[in-house]
Amino acid sequence: MQQKKCLLFLFLITFVFSLPAIAEYVDNSDGTITDTNTGLMWQKYGNGYAVSYQSAEIYVESLNWGIYSDWRLPNANELKDIKEYIISLPTFDGNEGYWTNQVDPLGGPSCVCFIDHGTSVEVLLAWCTTARVLAVREPQEEPGDCNGDGAVSIDEIQKSINCYLSLENACCDKCDLNSDGTVSINEVQKVINAYLGK
Repeated sequence: MQQKKCLLFLFLITFVFSLPAIAEYVDNSDGTITDTNTGLMWQKYGNGYAVSYQSAEIYVESLNWGIYSDWRLPNANELKDIKEYIISLPTFDGNEGYWTNQVDPLGGPSCVCFIDHGTSVEVLLAWCTTARVLAVREPQEEPGDCNGDGAVSIDEIQKSINCYLSLENACCDKCDLNSDGTVSINEVQKVINAYLGK
């Protein structure tokens, strides 16, 4: 009996660890969402209509959405990872493509197509003449996170104060949140707020 319990336990552990991560999206209330599995931030709805690849590049390069301007076209795997989100969009019409930053085997721009077959949605990497744009940006460090561990500590608050008082220069760029070359008292306050979770 004990052996059967062990085998069942091993089966369950193997099954649970083989399940794909369930995608969750946080609405950032600024026209963006964040994929909690990857940390990537996405436009909530994209550009809304099909455009040429050249227009897609121009759109992304000039995009200033929310407070961010470092948007890019996603790669095919990033788009595939958010399939469930894309097919839940109110604009999804059952057969649409989204531009990627990759090229097809013949050297042309490629897109990922989502095709609704009624009972399932097929995802294909394809060559397109026009497609929609859903811009993405990389996950960002917490303001004032000088050691890159994803959190702000008391030591990092001290570092931001030292940068404000010009007592040190190492890592001051991470505390210089508006990139003007100096650390202001307002930026020190933002680092403290990040530490406090505000």
